Amino acid sequence: MARRLLAGGRPLFTRANGLLVAILAATLVGTLWGYFLPGLARVSPWVMLFAPVAIVNGVSEELLWRGVYVEAFGRRAIWAWVFPPFGFAVSHLSQQLVAAAEGGLAPFLGSTLLLGLAYGWVAFRTGSARWTAVTHGLIGLLAFGEPISTSLARLVVP
Repeated sequence: MARRLLAGGRPLFTRANGLLVAILAATLVGTLWGYFLPGLARVSPWVMLFAPVAIVNGVSEELLWRGVYVEAFGRRAIWAWVFPPFGFAVSHLSQQLVAAAEGGLAPFLGSTLLLGLAYGWVAFRTGSARWTAVTHGLIGLLAFGEPISTSLARLVVP
């Protein structure tokens, strides 16, 4: 099933999809600039051990919140694109238990909702969760690799 949700679809890198590509690039650059580079000095060696968890988490979220809905509802925008980001945002409340957002809960959920809408648009337009899964996996590694890895390390090594 996962292979079907990530495969096929319409091409992303076309002239008509320039804005979609820009949105995906902006999420990566924003994460690199806002999370990864400022926290680089704090990165523990555990990141390398638990980095796959951050990547798999991002890809899995995209399969659920983009791939399943685009596959199930096709061209019905409300159900395939607009509705899923609300569940996506609420599902990120659990991250606040690992690493509380600096700006508070409301801005965090708002930005997650906007990210979900942007990713939903990409998946809806391309008919696939492929590119959002790649981007979200990288963002998971860049932004949350360190908090996730140190939390998991505390569970494994007292």
